[in-house]
Amino acid sequence: MQKSLKKDGNVSKTIRATNYLSGSFQRGLTLLEIMIVLSVIMLLATLGAPSIIQMLQHQQLKGTLQTSYFLLQQARSTAISQHNSVTAQFQKGSDWCIALSDTGPCNCQVKSACTVDNIEYRISALDYPQVKISDTTMGKDQTIVFDGVRGTAIGNAGTGVFSNGNETAKLIVSNLGRVRICMQQGKLGAFQKC
Repeated sequence: MQKSLKKDGNVSKTIRATNYLSGSFQRGLTLLEIMIVLSVIMLLATLGAPSIIQMLQHQQLKGTLQTSYFLLQQARSTAISQHNSVTAQFQKGSDWCIALSDTGPCNCQVKSACTVDNIEYRISALDYPQVKISDTTMGKDQTIVFDGVRGTAIGNAGTGVFSNGNETAKLIVSNLGRVRICMQQGKLGAFQKC
């Protein structure tokens, strides 16, 4: 910098063009710096996106299995406490659903068609869109019926196979009414292999 005198005798600072152009007074970011930052962000997003998607699928399958398990446990305990049979209605496919009814088989795709004491107990693909029920082996009309005396499912037991594309699990209801989950493919939480 160079000092110069004004006509009134005060000293003022003048900026030489070379100092200004050398970058000592630069504010903000250059285009190159912005491009480098954006490249790093894109690289991290590209590498992280598949693992985030896989984690979401993993959590949806786990949530579906746990909700289905507790829904069937609810059916069994309600059947015993009310001394009335409770039906668990299954529909497989990508638009799957599971619902409970105390009046026998019902259409779980229709909202409020399946109820127990006028309360709807239902889960569906709308709740867990990453999951589908690929196969079911159960009693008549894709139902599991829990007896109102002992909570057994004799003659009405069965299985449902749940999948998220990477992992496959089986929900099993025995003739005695015991509900359990096992993994056919992949690993999910503490669930054992089938």
